[in-house]
Amino acid sequence: MIRALPWLVCAALLLLCGGTEEDAYMASRAETWLNLASVFEQRGRTTDALRAARTCLRLQAEDARCLSMQGRILAAHLGYEHVSLGYFMRAASIAPSLPSLMNLGLAYSHVYDNRRAGEAYAAALEHEESIAVWSQCLFRLCEVKQMICEDWGGQEERMSMLRRTTEELISKGMKPISPFLAMSLPLPPEDILAITRAHAHLAVKGAEHERQSSNQSLPFPVLRAGERRGEGRKGGAGAGAGAGAGAGAGAGAGAGAGGAGREGVGGAGAGAGAGAGAGAGAGAGAGAGGRRLRVVYLSATFDPNKLMNGFLRDVWWRHPTSQVEVHCVAWDMREEGGRRWIREQVEHFHSAEHQSDLGVAQLVNALHAHLLVELVGWYPEQRSGIVAHRPCRVQSLYRFIGGGGGRGDNLYITDSTSLPPELVGLVDEKILYLQPLYLACGHARTFAQAAAQQLSRHREEFVSKYNLSKDAILIGALNKYYKISPELWSTWCNILLSHPRVVLIVIRYRDIQRPYHSARHGLGRRPCPDLGRPIESFSRRL
Repeated sequence: MIRALPWLVCAALLLLCGGTEEDAYMASRAETWLNLASVFEQRGRTTDALRAARTCLRLQAEDARCLSMQGRILAAHLGYEHVSLGYFMRAASIAPSLPSLMNLGLAYSHVYDNRRAGEAYAAALEHEESIAVWSQCLFRLCEVKQMICEDWGGQEERMSMLRRTTEELISKGMKPISPFLAMSLPLPPEDILAITRAHAHLAVKGAEHERQSSNQSLPFPVLRAGERRGEGRKGGAGAGAGAGAGAGAGAGAGAGAGGAGREGVGGAGAGAGAGAGAGAGAGAGAGAGGRRLRVVYLSATFDPNKLMNGFLRDVWWRHPTSQVEVHCVAWDMREEGGRRWIREQVEHFHSAEHQSDLGVAQLVNALHAHLLVELVGWYPEQRSGIVAHRPCRVQSLYRFIGGGGGRGDNLYITDSTSLPPELVGLVDEKILYLQPLYLACGHARTFAQAAAQQLSRHREEFVSKYNLSKDAILIGALNKYYKISPELWSTWCNILLSHPRVVLIVIRYRDIQRPYHSARHGLGRRPCPDLGRPIESFSRRL
């Protein structure tokens, strides 16, 4: 009877509004399929979610929520942004509301029509909604205005409003905008830290609730037969593994075994070191017992076509297999090409698709790893609940340019350029500095298939196409304008005026006008009347 209650409520409402019994029955079935699609989407079962959303549309073709669900699945999980735009447009025309208009704005952003996206966000803010959703929409509007370099005069007011709503959300224990999105706006570092901590707190609470509701727990620390609490591993003389920068310099991070570590657990110590010498790239020391250091890399995907995954290629092959056992765990590896690539790169690959946060944490926990390296952080595909379950003795956050906020990471891996020592107070974890750069950046291996002769030909074609001098200095600003401000634009203009050989290459959107026209009032005492040619000629749309 209780399970049938939502159906009965929908049916009663339709009958009271003058609908037929058949209408009520179809609406109740559509509601059920919509809820099922939402559950499938949350669990990563994209195919099942799409099938459920299509069934919902067959039952109620003009239901705005079904249309939005179908569009979201197509765009977010399958990459059909242009197809999803039609669904969001229909949903917004049927039932204009803040969620439907914000979805429409996101769809426009995905196809780079940012002017229309801004119009959709502005229209959405006129509708009443919860402060959390309203804050998300306000953020999107601020982001779009920066992208198209428009209405800088009102940006300060919007930013002040965004800070006030963020503070209100945090004080009420509600979820503010994500830390990753917050970094794309000129918010003070203290505000971003408060946002990160709020998300981390909710992730920890969610992990606790998940364990309690499922009546399951994770054994921490992980103990094996013959190992007692407070003792290190047998034969534990210490182990370390690292990624280096090639001949002459190297940097490494390792988890030690055999000492009393943090939280009263033996073998939880961690260290990092920088080495010099010809060919010093990676090193590891195995204990007298000959056991290998077990490292688990955790990410949504290891697809080599992703830009940041390309930077990680050098990490895998620099681990000596005789001393380091590498496991990669991914929860969103849909492409078979990516699966095949990562299996060739590492010793062990584990797919954790369709698993809950607790399920993935249990998988990592069962591997008995010494060190967990989490590669996602607060990127959009993040699942911080996995780290919040504490599945490993030593957990580190790597590759994300920001801390974990206390969600369960012991270490934050970075370098002194990305995080200067005087700013370590902006990160809650212990800092692990790798020098000179915390990314492997092995471009030679990443682009091994490209011959030097081919690169030379491409360079000549580029110089000829854009009529560049051979001694031109190219500067790339490849951040999609989302951090453009009058001050930053003035800096770029001064560089161009001061050095005649410098050419600035920027990403342009299809709908953007020449951005220096909008920025002219922010150039200060040095006008840029001749910037039309270098900006217009040497901009590249990627």
